[in-house]
Amino acid sequence: MSLERYRQDLLAEFNRDKEKYHQMPKGVYTGFTAERKSSVYYDLNDGIIALLGYPAKPVKKLDHQYQVFDLIYIDKSGKLILKNQKEVLDLLTLYRDNERFVPDAIDRGEPVEVTNLVNALKNWLTSQAVQEEEMEDGSVKKRMGNETIEILQGLKRGNRASIGRIKQNTTVDDKYQLNNFDLITWFLVTV
Repeated sequence: MSLERYRQDLLAEFNRDKEKYHQMPKGVYTGFTAERKSSVYYDLNDGIIALLGYPAKPVKKLDHQYQVFDLIYIDKSGKLILKNQKEVLDLLTLYRDNERFVPDAIDRGEPVEVTNLVNALKNWLTSQAVQEEEMEDGSVKKRMGNETIEILQGLKRGNRASIGRIKQNTTVDDKYQLNNFDLITWFLVTV
């Protein structure tokens, strides 16, 4: 499925007021309420939709371009709620006309609430590098994270992006650190 429809909508919106979007700082956020069982998706939960850019922009570099954008919808523990970017875009389209809703504690920047959101993002990043599974005896077994699995599946198919990722010569553990990503924008989803 193509994301062309979303690209065209985004381009049209951007062209309506380019200057406003060029001046917008990173980390701009909003939020909305959603129904737990919407007509399109089931079992939505409180969480965050985040657009992350990789690699993070160096402080003094003016003309930075991201190699990868990750659009994710995670719950407050960092687990994916929707599995792909198209589903996230469909959800945003479904609720785009909803009135803005962000809990007051987030808008005030209360440290505990902000830390919870940061921890959710950290947990998602960690899950890309390594998955942990608690065994019946209480021990923890570590296995490949989502990114490693995707790279291996891509290599089996001869996917150029997977081959390019191998050529980057960066371990998954090194890549998926919070300071390697920019939080470009985010939505707080309240169910």
